[in-house]
Amino acid sequence: MKSAVQICLSTLLIALLIPVEMMAQLCVLKGRIYNAEDRSGVRLATIQLLDEQGALITSISSGFNGFYETDSLEIGGYYLKVAAAGFVQVDMQAIRFMGEKAQIDIALVKDPTVPTEEKPAKKKKNPFAGILGGVIKSYVSGGF
Repeated sequence: MKSAVQICLSTLLIALLIPVEMMAQLCVLKGRIYNAEDRSGVRLATIQLLDEQGALITSISSGFNGFYETDSLEIGGYYLKVAAAGFVQVDMQAIRFMGEKAQIDIALVKDPTVPTEEKPAKKKKNPFAGILGGVIKSYVSGGF
């Protein structure tokens, strides 16, 4: 039978072998940043997580389809800011992560003060160009 001292020493040794990161419970945060108008993903949106005092904890960017993920957050309270070119910035207050996983999808609204790029109008084809081209080809090749 082990003595109380041996049990305490064994417990202490096991505790020392466990990395500090494993002792602090971490949360995985993931989600999607998308355009509120057409639900398309917003790429390269910046997602900032700040602690309750306003200090930056981490900053990540959304990928090609607007998806983002981080797995290095301790469970607790945060503020979330999302910014992307051409969209109104989103500031979320008092987000509290309680478990191991959290998903937050955020819709961004186009910034009305930013001018949008208009696509140039397509040139309409002249329906007679094909006919005229055929006539010229026939004439040159000895037709008529």
